[in-house]
Amino acid sequence: EKGLTREVGQTQTINGISVTVDEILYHNNNITISYIIESEKDWGEFYFGAGADITINGELPMGGSSGYYGEDIQSSTTRTAIQGMDVSEEMPDEFELGLILHGEKGETWYFSTPIKQITDIKKIPVQHTQHVDGIDLTVTELSLSETGIGISFESSETAKDFELSRAGDIEFVVVDQNGNEITNHSGGVSGHRIEDRLVFTSRKRHDPVDSTVTELTITPYLRLATDGGGVELGEDGKVRELEFKGDLLKPVEFESFKVEIPQ
Repeated sequence: EKGLTREVGQTQTINGISVTVDEILYHNNNITISYIIESEKDWGEFYFGAGADITINGELPMGGSSGYYGEDIQSSTTRTAIQGMDVSEEMPDEFELGLILHGEKGETWYFSTPIKQITDIKKIPVQHTQHVDGIDLTVTELSLSETGIGISFESSETAKDFELSRAGDIEFVVVDQNGNEITNHSGGVSGHRIEDRLVFTSRKRHDPVDSTVTELTITPYLRLATDGGGVELGEDGKVRELEFKGDLLKPVEFESFKVEIPQ
């Protein structure tokens, strides 16, 4: 609506499946891509796994990336999809983005397009630290732009099993000085092991705020799953079911903190 996305319109057809990269939005270290997928016949629910791998100027991100991929069914042969990716390493303001999408039957769709980061991003250093029930949390930065609020943080705890770690399940409630809650849109999490600790980095996203907002109260919390399980994409490209272990995790209470918004 604000004209911040870049229209791409690239299409590739393999084995009767046409994938179109429709639009791309690049802000902070987040890349959001919309796809249109059309097929001559029905295809499986997880046909494209967790979405496309990305390259930056032809290279894989050294620090890795995290994100989400979801499809909406428009008809028996047409779907739209949204993929969001947060890249851990520092990224240039503009670069050649490569997208590598793998199909269930071994197909590979490859796209390449130049992208630019949106301008007018206000970054506010925070460096707020808490230690609660074995979880270390440091909120490093708050970013504001027309696309929304970004809360950057690092969290860690001593653990061996990623499925039994709580430090990767942190979200935030954000309220302005008038008590209005700012809608949360979550965001991907990247985790790795350093000796006996699991360390996570993420940038959580919320709706944008206007110039009347002068202060935000931020409350971290754990968004723990209550049922289900999940899937993971293995190195062989196959999707595997994950056992649900969330009922073994206990919630914790973090303290709220305030961030002043420069006018």
